[in-house]
Amino acid sequence: MSEPNLPSLSNLPSLSKLPSLLERRERYLVFAQIASGGVASVHLGVARGALGFSRVVAIKRLHPELARNERFVNMLLEEARLAARVRHVNVVQTHDIIERDGEVFVVMEYVRGISLADLIDLQTAAGAPVPVRFIAPILIGALRGLHAAHESTDWDGRALGLVHRDVSPQNILVGIGGIPRVLDFGFAQAIGRGDVDGEDEFKGKLAYAAPEQLTGGLVTRQTDVFAAGIVLWELLAGRRLFAGETDAATFANVLRCPVDDPVARRLEPGADEQLRPYASVASRALERDPDLRFATALEMAAALEAAGPFASQSELGHWVERLGAERLASEYEVLRTVENEVAAQAHADAADTSPRAEQGSRDESSGARPSAHGTVPRRWVWGAVLGMCLSALSAALVVARLMK
Repeated sequence: MSEPNLPSLSNLPSLSKLPSLLERRERYLVFAQIASGGVASVHLGVARGALGFSRVVAIKRLHPELARNERFVNMLLEEARLAARVRHVNVVQTHDIIERDGEVFVVMEYVRGISLADLIDLQTAAGAPVPVRFIAPILIGALRGLHAAHESTDWDGRALGLVHRDVSPQNILVGIGGIPRVLDFGFAQAIGRGDVDGEDEFKGKLAYAAPEQLTGGLVTRQTDVFAAGIVLWELLAGRRLFAGETDAATFANVLRCPVDDPVARRLEPGADEQLRPYASVASRALERDPDLRFATALEMAAALEAAGPFASQSELGHWVERLGAERLASEYEVLRTVENEVAAQAHADAADTSPRAEQGSRDESSGARPSAHGTVPRRWVWGAVLGMCLSALSAALVVARLMK
């Protein structure tokens, strides 16, 4: 087989010959809220560009009472800037930042899916824990996304040293296509990043924190590995690991509570045999000494892949779609309404820029007001007819006088 003819680098256009600026004409429309957290909410939105282009997006905005708070605005901006540096299929992508009337909006990839936290709640309401075959693919995808974040660099190729610091079921989104994604880098830490949200303030969720986060130790990528270990353990056990009745109790549990066997309470036939290899992965991830954990999130993902058979991507997607059918249907209705509104607006805009409208616009610029149909105004027509009649009458009078 002959090698493909690849273009020579010498034949490629140089950057100096490329346009230095593409004028921006994209507009964003903000619609219904689809999620809400402690400091911000997420809305469905539509990005509209030139030539009838549009796409559905998710738009994150601070809660009204925080929208003018400089500290929280800076946190949101830093989150967007850091997340934009991570380009991976298992990370929700950040597309843009918009400022309007003093408020900041972050435009993100819209993913049709359900958070892992909601999937756990839905499955629990159905009277069972998350099925064994779906546990590994969810965690493997999330770990790959985290590894991409940990490996991210700046424009010069220097490692950012990015650590998520808030890995939890709430921040893992599983799409109906079967792809898990990590989201919400609001508490992420990076080398050289100013700690805009308080130097001594804890970041993250206590029940998913690593010991070094609570004791002021060095926070590294293995901090995220520990949090992923908590998520894995809870999926295996079907219950919470460190969460206590109070923050103080949770704090103490993270530092000192023994980590029980997560498999002991699973009642499904064959659960012990299926889950034991995954339990070993959780045990290593939950070592309180960071040096004893997996060195990277990718290493932990590889250990899960080797632990046994699990559901395919399509099977995972079908499970999400089936389990979250009611919630997804409600969101789809909102999405359909949004798309209908956008289509109607696009049709109206197209009518405004039609040739007749352009003619009307030219007439208006010359002092004439175009009619509703964009044609010559009817009063002009009647004026012309009246003028002709008057001219004919005048001519008749002149002829009559000459004949006298």
